Amino acid sequence: MELLGRLAEIVLDGVAIARMRSWNLTINGEVIDVTEFGDTWVNNQGGIRSFTSSIEGMMDLADSNQDALRIAAEDGTKLTTLELYVDGTSYFAVDLISDTTSGMYITSYTVTSDNKSVVSFTMTVVGTGTLAWHDLAHP
Repeated sequence: MELLGRLAEIVLDGVAIARMRSWNLTINGEVIDVTEFGDTWVNNQGGIRSFTSSIEGMMDLADSNQDALRIAAEDGTKLTTLELYVDGTSYFAVDLISDTTSGMYITSYTVTSDNKSVVSFTMTVVGTGTLAWHDLAHP
C-alpha cells in the first residue's frame, strides 16, 4: 500500500495543526568500535540513537497549536505531545511509557516572507529520549 503525503498531518495535544506543508524525520544511530588487536575486520556494536525532524508550514496566527510551537521555540519548552502522522492512523511520537523524560526541543525556528508568497515557517526539532512508532490500524 502506498502512503500519500496529502494524508499526513502534524498533531499537538491531540489536535491537528493548521496549514502545515511538510515534515521529515531522521533517525540516527551511532556505532561503537569494539575492534580488538588481532581482529582482521572492524567490529561494531550498536550505540545510542537519536532523532531530528524538520517541519514546515504557512503561518496561521489564528491556530493556537501552531502558535504554541512558536512559543515553545522562544521559551525552550520540551514538547511531549507532538505527533508526526504519515496517514490517519500511523505516527511517530516520543515514548513516554518507556522513558518518562522523552521529548522534543525546537532548536531553530525560521519565519520567511516575501512579496510573492504567504508567510511561512520552518523549524528543526531535536529529540531527547525514546521515539516510538504507533500504528493504530495494526496494534
